[in-house]
Amino acid sequence: MRKVVPLICFLVISASWIMGDVSHAQMRSDSGMSDIMMPSGKWWRMPNMVKKLHLKPNEQQQLDRLFVENRRKLIGFKGNLEKEKFELEVIFDKKTFDESACMRQFKRIEAVRTNLATERFRFALEVRKLLGHDRFQTLKENYDRRMNRARGKERRRLPKERSLPKEGPQRKRKSLKEMAPDN
Repeated sequence: MRKVVPLICFLVISASWIMGDVSHAQMRSDSGMSDIMMPSGKWWRMPNMVKKLHLKPNEQQQLDRLFVENRRKLIGFKGNLEKEKFELEVIFDKKTFDESACMRQFKRIEAVRTNLATERFRFALEVRKLLGHDRFQTLKENYDRRMNRARGKERRRLPKERSLPKEGPQRKRKSLKEMAPDN
C-alpha cells in the first residue's frame, strides 16, 4: 500500500502535465476566453488591420505599451511555472516521498497557470476598452475568419495524408481507365 500512494500521486500529476494544454484551453473556455479570442502578435501594426479598425497612431502606441507590459508579465509567469514544475520533480526524486509536499507543489503549479490565464485575459480586457465595441467585434470577426480558413485547409489536407501508406513500398494508384469495366 505504501508504494501505491506515491504511484497514484505521480500518475495524477503526470496526467496534469500532459493535459496542461488541454486544461489551459478548457480554462480559457470556462472563463469566456474562447469567446474573445484575438490574433496573437502585433496585429495593430499590420496595414490591413489598421485600415479595418481605423486605428490612430496614439492607439497603436497604447497597444504597443500594453503588449510590452503583458509580455513581461507572461514571461515572468512562464519562468515561475517552469521553476514550480522543477520543484515538483525534486520532490518526486527524493528517496522518501512526501505526499503532502507533492500536493502543495501541485497547487502552486495550478496557481501559476491561473495567473498566466488571468494575465492573458487582462490584455484582452484592455484591448476591448481601447477599441470599443464595434472595432473589437471587427477584430474578433477577422480573427474567426482567419481561423476558419486555417481549419479548412487542415481538413482539406487530412484525406490526402491519410491516403498515403505509412510504411513499405508506395502503392500504385489505378487510373480511371484501369478502374472502368471492360466493354
